[in-house]
Amino acid sequence: MNKDNLWIGARKLMRDYRKKDDYGSNPPSESKEERIKRLEQELADLKKEHNG
Repeated sequence: MNKDNLWIGARKLMRDYRKKDDYGSNPPSESKEERIKRLEQELADLKKEHNG
């Protein structure tokens, strides 16, 4: 395979990956606000663990 074929294949794979990740077939179970709060809490917990 040459570089062009590899590049085209990689683009197709990424396009398919984005389609699957586009909430169409896999809708998020939580809202953005809930997700932000959860991630902020996880970050705070990790900081506590790191600082001892």
